[in-house]
Order: sequence, then structure tokens, then C-alpha cells
Amino acid sequence: MEKKKDEEHMDEVKAVEEEDFDFAKMLEQIVTQFSEGNVVTGRVIRVEKDTIFVDIGYKSEGIVPASEFRLPDGTMRVEEGDEIDVYLEQLETRDGLVRLSWDKAEKMKRWDEIEKTSENGGTMKGLIVSTVKGGFTVDLGGIKAFLPASQADVKPIRDLRSLVGKEFDFKILKHNKVRSNIVVSRRAVLEEEREKKKKELLATLKEGDIVEGIVKNVVDFGIFVDLGGLDGMVHVGDVSWGRIPDINGAYKIGDKVKVKILSLDREKERAQLSIKHLTEDPWLKIEEKFPVAEDFEGKVISVTDNGVRVELAYGIEGFVPKEEVSWSRDVRNPSQVVQIGQSVKVKVLDYRKSRRELFLSIRQAKPNPWDTLTEVYSVGDKVHGKITGFLENGNGMFVEVLEGVEGLVRIGDVSWTERVANLKDRYRRGQEVEVKILSIDKENRKLSLGIKQLSEDPVANFIDEHNRGDVVGGRVTRVTNFGVFVELMPGVEALLRRGEADLDAGEKLEDKFKPEDEIRAMIVSLSKDERKIGLSVKKLTEKEEEEELKKFSGGEETKIVLGDVLKKSISVEEDSEEEQEKSEEE
Repeated sequence: MEKKKDEEHMDEVKAVEEEDFDFAKMLEQIVTQFSEGNVVTGRVIRVEKDTIFVDIGYKSEGIVPASEFRLPDGTMRVEEGDEIDVYLEQLETRDGLVRLSWDKAEKMKRWDEIEKTSENGGTMKGLIVSTVKGGFTVDLGGIKAFLPASQADVKPIRDLRSLVGKEFDFKILKHNKVRSNIVVSRRAVLEEEREKKKKELLATLKEGDIVEGIVKNVVDFGIFVDLGGLDGMVHVGDVSWGRIPDINGAYKIGDKVKVKILSLDREKERAQLSIKHLTEDPWLKIEEKFPVAEDFEGKVISVTDNGVRVELAYGIEGFVPKEEVSWSRDVRNPSQVVQIGQSVKVKVLDYRKSRRELFLSIRQAKPNPWDTLTEVYSVGDKVHGKITGFLENGNGMFVEVLEGVEGLVRIGDVSWTERVANLKDRYRRGQEVEVKILSIDKENRKLSLGIKQLSEDPVANFIDEHNRGDVVGGRVTRVTNFGVFVELMPGVEALLRRGEADLDAGEKLEDKFKPEDEIRAMIVSLSKDERKIGLSVKKLTEKEEEEELKKFSGGEETKIVLGDVLKKSISVEEDSEEEQEKSEEE
């Protein structure tokens, strides 16, 4: 019996000891749990204007500033009954309450999340709240982090402010909890996503596929396109079947474009793309579209010294050689005839399909001007033309009176009154002149022109107004060994031959006649066709002598002694000299 009592007593003692041990352990746990700096879970029991009361299972209630729960619009993010995690700032205040912080609890939890995310290489969402020197400030759920500008995107950002207020996923590059220092990267996230997409694209894409991409860059030799992780290149020759004057003006960074995959290099992870191959090659069935010898309308797209390029349709260009630009031989440069952007009519001459070359003619799309010349002009017409060239010796010049039709003005047909030694000294290439059509030889393509024929022939007029036997006065212009040239009036010249000069024995022409001398002579010949006038001093002298004889004879047929005539003649001459001297003195 006693033994049994002892055993029961021992059990009671053991139970008490175990109970004391559990209580101590529990007390230790409570003390540990409710130590300042720990995070505990509590329940909101009252919400007031400035304070939130929380039951954390401690002997006293805890308080949290209401400002930690107030949203920007003034509403509270908690209400009575909500369970929240709070940070123990102070166990005993003067009021016997426990000072708590929801913000600090959230930050501690966030720091734990940041450390775990950094360890496993994951990402965290964050909000870019502002720009700072060298980058941005990012809010990672209450924890501020630094985002370098170089880590904000895979390409440089021109306007940093454009990212403020936007939420993205970030990689944790560095973190230091003690210093509250965190560096994040958005670029690393984008590169990871890009690499993943690139592998997926390389596994699924094939040559001939048509896909959509974003223009990444535009250079003189082509366009770089992002296919969603895989970069591709559209060479400038694969942009369009037609000509692109300015590729930078046609495409901009960020443009969406459809492209066709020409080739894939899976090892180098590159794609050769084309935009023009989305449509049919316009050179297919070129023979049907633009048959040889047919005329078509086109637009001039370039002009060089050698010729003109004309666009007939999208992707179809032809070349007009310099000699096929105009019927006129005076065209030195095609720019004299056509300008870029001008619409022109052309004739297809030939094409080389393998080389995508088309040969055209502008002049052959127009009628041959020699075939239509007589429909426009007739002999005797006065026309305006342009001097296109000269004979090598300067004795003639070519004048274009119609595109492709030139006529010759010979030196003798330039002036009725002036002597021109060399036409190059008087006229210039390109000069506009008025001419008269003298003759048209359509078969041999020859046109004779004149300038002096624009006015009346003074020689012809003079001949019409005079007869042989008329006595005229003139000015000596030239003395030659066969005669003397005398200008009777402007543009009218006559010839006094040696035999008609009335020279004394042994007397020379140059002794008796000098340039600029004024003389009187009788007209002895007139030829309108040959435009020639002959003079004679001898005939005039004989006529005057006959008249003198008549004066002495009184008009009667009386035998007159030569001595008497000479005396009378000398007397008359002396009287004439006296009168002349008197006149000069007066």
C-alpha cells in the first residue's frame, strides 16, 4: 500500500516538473516572440483617425500610426478584423501600449523576398518613380532601388522621363541590407526574354515564312528588323522592286513591317529578309507588258550626262541613251531636254531580261521632224532659230529651226551691205536668230537659210531706179590691179574697170585713185541677176567733151579749130577755179 502511494507521489512530482518545464519553455518562447525588432501577426481591433489598434496576443494592445495604412485618396487599406503582420518597435510606452509598425514589417518581409529572389535568379516587379543622376529610382514594394540608365533597356533611351510611372520586372544585380542598397536591371530581364524567344523562333521559323517585325535601325545599305528576339537584315536591294530615293525617309525606327525570310543562319542566329519579295517580280512577262517598238508614258527619275532613266511602272526602269533623247544634234546634255519628275513619252527599243535592262528612246516616240518639215514651213517663210554650230572655216553656220532640223546660213547670205570675214567673230553658239528659208531639200535633208534676205536687196533697188548712161557719184573703197570698187550708196558697190578708168599713158590705177576718194562716173552696165554694176570714167569724159564742143559750136555743125576749143576750155577751167577759191574764202 505504502509502495503504491510512493509511486503515485513520484508521478505527481514528475508531472509537476514536466508542467514547470513546459511553462518555462512557453515563457521563453513568449519572451522571444515579443522582443523588440521582431515581426508578429496581429488582428485589427479598432480603427481611429490617427491610430490603428492591433491585438498581437500580448498583455497590452499595440498601436500603429494610421498614416501607414492611408491610401493617396484618403481611404484606409485595413478595417477591423483584418490580420496583419507588424514590427515590434517598443513593448512598453508611457500609456502601457505596444508601439508597432506595419511599414517596417512589410520592408523586412520585402527584404527577405529580395534576398531569395537574388539567390534564385528570379525577378521582382517594381515601379519606376523618378529619375536620378545616372538612372532611376525604383520602388520594389516599399524598398527603394537604383536602376542605372544603361540597365533600363537593351537600347539607349533618349527620354528617361518616358519610363517614369511604369511598372516592369527587374533582376536584382546587387543588394546590401545593412546599407539599404539595391541595384536592379530591366535590361537583363529583356535579354533573357529575347534569348528565349530567339531560340523558339529559330526552332519554328523556316525559309519562305512571312512574319512581322519591328524596325530596329535604318542605314544606307538596309534595314535591321527585330522579329521578336531574332534580328534580321533587309538589304537595300530587297526593300523594293522600284527605286527608293531615301531609305531613311521611307522607314523609321519602331515601324512595323512585314518581311519574307530568304535565308536562316541558325548557328550565327541571323536571318536574311526581304520586303519586295512579298509581291510578284514586275519583270515577269516583261515582253507582254512592254513590247518592243511600242510607245509608253513614263516618269524621269534621273538625268546624267550619258542619258536618262525613266520609270515605266513600279519596279520597271528603262534607260534612254543621250543620242536618243532628242532629234536635235545640239543637245549636249539631256538636262537641256528633260527634268527629274517630268512625264515623257518613250518608245521601247530593246531589253535584256537577264540583266533587267530596258532600252528606250524619247526622240523616236515623236515624228521625225524632217518628215513634217514641209507641213510646218515653206520656202520664203521667216522663222526664228538657234545657232547650233559653224563650218570649220567660219564661212557658214548651222541654225536649228525645228527640233532636229538644221539649216545652213552661208557667209554670203548674212548681209547685203557688210563684209563678214568669219561668222564665228559675229555670232555665238546658242544665239537666237531670225532667218528666211531659201530652199528645202527634204530628200537629202538639206535646208538653205539666209539672214540678209529678211530685208530688200539695195543693189536690186538701185538697178531698178537707174539706167545705163546715168552719171553717179561714189566713194572709192578698194583699188585692185584690174579695177576700182566704188560705193555708190550703203550696200551698193560698182566696179570701175582699168579700161574704163581713163588713165594717161603709163599712169597706174593706184596713182590716180585712192581709197575714200570721191569720183563721178557713168553707168555702163547693170545686171540684176548677177548684182553687178559697171562704171566708166572714160565714157563720162567723152560725154562731157561732146557737150563742151556743142557749147562752142552754138549747136551748129561748124568746123572748129582745136586751138580755139582748148583756149575756150582753159578759160572755162580758170573761171571755175576762181569761183571755187572765192567760195572757199567765203
